[in-house]
Amino acid sequence: MKQFLKANTASLIATGVDYLVTILLKEMAGTDALLAGITGTVSGGITNFLICRLWVFKEGNLTLLQQGRRYLVFWIGYLLLNMSSLYVLIQIAGCNYILAKIVASLAIAAAYTYPVQKWFVFKNNKG
Repeated sequence: MKQFLKANTASLIATGVDYLVTILLKEMAGTDALLAGITGTVSGGITNFLICRLWVFKEGNLTLLQQGRRYLVFWIGYLLLNMSSLYVLIQIAGCNYILAKIVASLAIAAAYTYPVQKWFVFKNNKG
């Protein structure tokens, strides 16, 4: 349970970075909402990897490169899910980009992020 709470804390911090970058790019730089959302997702992903590696799942024995490769596989799936969700919610359903990011983030986090990180990316391979 402690690890789950730490993972959710890491996710909240990464989500904060994601949203901050997205909103700054969209509102202050005038970037397209979809591109701003993707850039925010990249920034949040890097933040999440570092926090999870150093604090949440630190007991594993995989190297940075091994975990980085696994995270990249996980994260490409996350990015595809996120981009698809944002596209549908913003472009097709006409949702506000912030609401779209919130809905997409919550749905993906519950069904994909924690389970894949725990059982694949940061899996403890100690004997």
